[in-house]
Amino acid sequence: PPRQRWDEMLAAVCRINANHFATRQLRDRSIVDAALLLLRNGSSPAPATETPGGGGGAPGEAADRQGGGICVAVAATADRVGALHRLATSWPGLLSVAFLSHNFTRDAALGLRALAAPGGSLPASPGRIALSLVPNRPSGARPYVRRGRGGLFGDLFPTNLLRNVALDACGAADVALVLDVDFSFCCGDVARTLDRYARAVRADTGLSYVLPAFEAAEGEVIRSKGELLDRLDRSGAGVFEKQAQASHACDRLEQWRGATEPFASPYTYMCEPYLLVHRSVLPPYDESFVGYGKNRLSLHYELAARRVRMEVAPDAFVLHERGSHASRSKAWWAGETCWPAFRKRVWEAHGFWRSSRRQRQLDANPRVLQALNRTCGACVARSARLCVGSCRPELARWLPGSRKPTLLPPSGAPLEAPECPGGTAIASSSEPARLRKES
Repeated sequence: PPRQRWDEMLAAVCRINANHFATRQLRDRSIVDAALLLLRNGSSPAPATETPGGGGGAPGEAADRQGGGICVAVAATADRVGALHRLATSWPGLLSVAFLSHNFTRDAALGLRALAAPGGSLPASPGRIALSLVPNRPSGARPYVRRGRGGLFGDLFPTNLLRNVALDACGAADVALVLDVDFSFCCGDVARTLDRYARAVRADTGLSYVLPAFEAAEGEVIRSKGELLDRLDRSGAGVFEKQAQASHACDRLEQWRGATEPFASPYTYMCEPYLLVHRSVLPPYDESFVGYGKNRLSLHYELAARRVRMEVAPDAFVLHERGSHASRSKAWWAGETCWPAFRKRVWEAHGFWRSSRRQRQLDANPRVLQALNRTCGACVARSARLCVGSCRPELARWLPGSRKPTLLPPSGAPLEAPECPGGTAIASSSEPARLRKES
């Protein structure tokens, strides 16, 4: 290699100490191979340390990066700890968790132990978990979730805020997969499979990979794609969100069944697949989408506007455990209140506009009109004056291998509620005038 590359490699060698070779990442490598790996990752791995927030970890768990620079990011709450443990067991790489805490002081003292199961056990390999604690009641702002006081819009759970917080803690990992916490991976060597697609994404950042989603009964074990297909053929069950097929139309199930190579999946309005994507092309999730409805869909709409292409991975998929959404409010019209302003912003930025017959039906739905009337035609996050968007709540964050949290102060102000002089102004979700003229 050229002289500059040798100098970089020698500098990487100098960053290695003996403890680094206790990590699983470097355990069986020569010092030259280790240096090359550090150059590729852009940073030195943290040596094996005590698990953050207490709880011991086995040697080699700290900074375990078997995912090859892939970060799986999730939002979680106390009632989803069991699901988080299943996910952590199925994924051996970097896992970034944004945890909405109803007792921030207590959970900040617990650290990673806030993620303990009822029996006290921590998620698998806790030394590779990044944890960001977010208070349910930020300083100087209203709480996001008001227990027992959901009202018309249900709980205004800040899903997209938490997803952005989790992505912020992914560090040097350049490829991300944002999952819902009640999903897990299947099957075999997941890290090696996804690393193969991550290399393709690094070579072409305009490319992303869809991981089709399926449902499994509680406690059901599926060991391979063949076993899944056999189950689908026998029972017809297992397709995730079968009642909302538009959400996973981009999974292309029928084509995926017999696929052995990745294949293109053009964007379909309202689809929101789980994507392995390069972080350089990943816009922030629009945090105005709180509660239920269009929070994940909005990101895929914007990725389509940015011309990010999708291909379906033929040998990777994720599993949702049936029934784990049961306790969540599903006041879907909350997301519809934010859709007009969001779509206008994307149109002005990218000249991109998509709709469907289903969306036009939603625009005229009495529930949506009632919701917009309640919010004065604005997004519910504004009418509720929540701390999202340019407002950031205080955070306590543990990065992999760290013993103490980094405390991040709050910034910005909560959203301002809209004014309704002379009555309610209902936002319009109709297409821009130029598109009407062209059609």
